[in-house]
Amino acid sequence: MERIQQLVWRVDGFRQVVEECELRDLGFTGSRFTWERHRNTRNWVCERLDRVLTTSQWVLLFPKAQVHHLEVANSDHSALFLSLGVSVIRYAPVPFRFENAWLKEIDIEEAVLEAWSCGREKPIGIRIAICGNFLKE
Repeated sequence: MERIQQLVWRVDGFRQVVEECELRDLGFTGSRFTWERHRNTRNWVCERLDRVLTTSQWVLLFPKAQVHHLEVANSDHSALFLSLGVSVIRYAPVPFRFENAWLKEIDIEEAVLEAWSCGREKPIGIRIAICGNFLKE
């Protein structure tokens, strides 16, 4: 009886945290259950114990997120796979562009001469890149 009271206390505590933090279940695809015991016997028990809880702000950041229940061979729990539903965007480096506003800077000529002289032995393209990097800074 004491063990049951401990379990009830833990479950109630968990529910209270979920409620106070305004967490919500993200839902799932796949099997309805994430845990099972005594499969293929008369005492077979299965439940959905594992879940992903989020805040409403998190859902706004990842509106296409989905949880998938995956079967695992050597465990009584399913694996949860969280897909955020976002693609990685890779940006190409922005090419150097000279800004005419730089001509109004008092020390622009000195800065260009210093950068240009740094790569005196290098090919013209590399000297321009060095100068551009210097001006970007």
